[in-house]
Amino acid sequence: MKPSHLATLLTFGFVLTWCAPASAVEPATKCEAGKLKEAAKYLSCRLKADAKAVTKSASADYSKCDEKLTTKFPALETKAGAGVCPTEGDASTEKAALTIDETATAWRLSAEPRFVDNGNGTITDRRTNLTWEKKIKLDIGEDPLNERDADNRYVWAGRCSLNTSKFCQPNIDAAGRCFAQIDGDYAAGCYLCGAGEGTCDTNGRLTIWTFIDVLNDVDMLAGHNDWRIPTIRELESMRSDDMNLLHPAIDVAFNGSQCGAACANLALPECSCTRPLMYWSATPSGFYADGAWYVDFYDSGSDCYPYKDDANFVRAVRGGS
Repeated sequence: MKPSHLATLLTFGFVLTWCAPASAVEPATKCEAGKLKEAAKYLSCRLKADAKAVTKSASADYSKCDEKLTTKFPALETKAGAGVCPTEGDASTEKAALTIDETATAWRLSAEPRFVDNGNGTITDRRTNLTWEKKIKLDIGEDPLNERDADNRYVWAGRCSLNTSKFCQPNIDAAGRCFAQIDGDYAAGCYLCGAGEGTCDTNGRLTIWTFIDVLNDVDMLAGHNDWRIPTIRELESMRSDDMNLLHPAIDVAFNGSQCGAACANLALPECSCTRPLMYWSATPSGFYADGAWYVDFYDSGSDCYPYKDDANFVRAVRGGS
């Protein structure tokens, strides 16, 4: 190019450059990025709903947030094509995880106590949004007619009388609850005894699944019928943040100053009891088919998996994600 031509191009602002073609974003990466954006929007949407609720002294409405996430995730997967996105069918699990993050954030910013006694036989954990059954009347004597009695013990499952190696439920309602609420795929202990296996021997105790049946279908505790056995992770979340709390190692909301034989008023926050021993979870042991996980609240709290027909304590839960 002659100097005069170069001067002319520079005068009119022309610059000759070579542009390498931009590398295309892989469909899987695009789907992942899209889900990250929607997750961020969902978390922001819920926190904005919390902010609105605080200013109006009302309950937060998350319905629009939930609808968007449960619609957007499948739409991204459909657009990418089957098997393309790094994860698929995870709208509900991600919604649950993000809800835990939002709930904990809202609680921290409120500077309110973590546990609140609702005055109706329940205690709500503001960090996890779980509501727990309240126990009363700790006197070292069981009262099978009072499901709130802190001394009552239950078995996870019984054993078939003619096939003692098989764990079982005593009736179809308990079996149904077990299958519906079990945390995991190890359903041993949820079945009824079959032909030739005899009857289900529970050593004269209710199974935890019959307990839940009574709590929902008979008691309707606090007006709700969606109570369930907690998972091992939910049960672990009850452990006190204060490591100095021992025997039981649980927040004072579950171990009130008036806990004892005379503690019978569910409406009183100071009347709340916890036996400092083992509490069943809905999580069977993946290592040991005859056992299920429990949490021991005696000191710092320990996890283990005893036989499913061992007698331990139980506390129902509802809500959460």
